[in-house]
Amino acid sequence: MKYLPLNPDIFRQNRKRFIEKMEPGAIAIFNSNDELPSNGDALHRFKQNSDLYWLTGIEQEDSMLVLFPDNPDKKYRELLVLVRPNELKEKWDGHRLRAAEGKAISGIDGVVWLDTLDALLQPMIHLADSIYLNTNENDRKANLVPVRDYRYAEQMKQRYPLHTYRRSARLLKDLRSIKSPLEIEVLQKSHRYYRQYLPAPDAICAPGCDGI
Repeated sequence: MKYLPLNPDIFRQNRKRFIEKMEPGAIAIFNSNDELPSNGDALHRFKQNSDLYWLTGIEQEDSMLVLFPDNPDKKYRELLVLVRPNELKEKWDGHRLRAAEGKAISGIDGVVWLDTLDALLQPMIHLADSIYLNTNENDRKANLVPVRDYRYAEQMKQRYPLHTYRRSARLLKDLRSIKSPLEIEVLQKSHRYYRQYLPAPDAICAPGCDGI
């Protein structure tokens, strides 16, 4: 685990804030980032999609989040999607989250495996009026590679061409810029830790520099 465990209420509150901005009758789908190859059969260290992490706290690849607050079936209003653990693959790639672990991290009761998602998602899409999809809308974005968010958007538009599509990034940009009290508490704790354990600026700074 890269980070110390965080209070799942952080992610519950973040999802609640996003849901409050959604249009009535809408569904929102979020994807994890791609795993990127380095050399041979090796992969670069995985970096999670920041928006998905902000909403779930899940760092694992091949994860998804589905939010459908107006779904008539309450158990499908929030779904965390995880890749099904494979013991043989885990010998090479390490531990993969079980359903109970995903629930404990994210605070989401509904956890399903990725290989079952299509059968669950299609009837939900048919009930929805509009679909929120996520993209990288950073003003300095320069990557021309068609990453998973863009590939997924194209697939959805081909499968469901008559739906109205909305941009999650436009909502998240404002939401993530304002920290909740629980997020501020984590930032303050992190600041105190680094103040305590990192060397003083003059101990790591070359003579004549202004510090860090």
